[in-house]
Amino acid sequence: SVASWPDNIRRDRPETGPWHYVDIPFEAPNYDSTRDCKNGQCVVVQTEHFAGVLADTNATTVSRAEALRFVVHFVGDLHQPLHSTERNHDKGGNLVKITFLSEPQAGNLHSVWDSLLLRQYLGGEDVLQYADQLNSRITPQQMKDWAGGSVADWAWESHQQAVAHTYAGVPVQSAPVNLSPQYVAANREIVETQLMRAGIRLAVLLNKAFQ
Repeated sequence: SVASWPDNIRRDRPETGPWHYVDIPFEAPNYDSTRDCKNGQCVVVQTEHFAGVLADTNATTVSRAEALRFVVHFVGDLHQPLHSTERNHDKGGNLVKITFLSEPQAGNLHSVWDSLLLRQYLGGEDVLQYADQLNSRITPQQMKDWAGGSVADWAWESHQQAVAHTYAGVPVQSAPVNLSPQYVAANREIVETQLMRAGIRLAVLLNKAFQ
């Protein structure tokens, strides 16, 4: 409920919508805050902002509780590659029509990376057991490596994943393309690594806020 709250309020608080993503162009050589995050309206700046509110002991309890919910959610968004990438003005893959495996109804690429891939990897496994399994795979060296960098660095890393993997085999087109079992299998390591990175980095931000 904490993690999903920022999505649940978007209709009532539409000004928060741009905070969930940063549209770094597919062909961009780097993240450029002037180009990609005008007036601070993107997930990079808003994650930093709410992490600051959370750490501010002079802020009200209500403000800090809201900041906590935003930080938890936005760190997840940062690590979904299509929240940090836009190709051919496709709104982070939302305009890329696909069919997924044998499902007859067409969807979009963004939804595949938001939930459909993960549902395949979960199978019938309990979510908490799956999370414990991912935690157990994180090595001390990975924990050290992933804990470094800035929020902008994390967004850029996500963008690179989208360029190299998310869009791989998905042409710029108008007709839906089918995402095969091979696509699902090829991206499992990417999805799970991004989840593990997000967990470590959320812990870093929370530890820093509450130290």
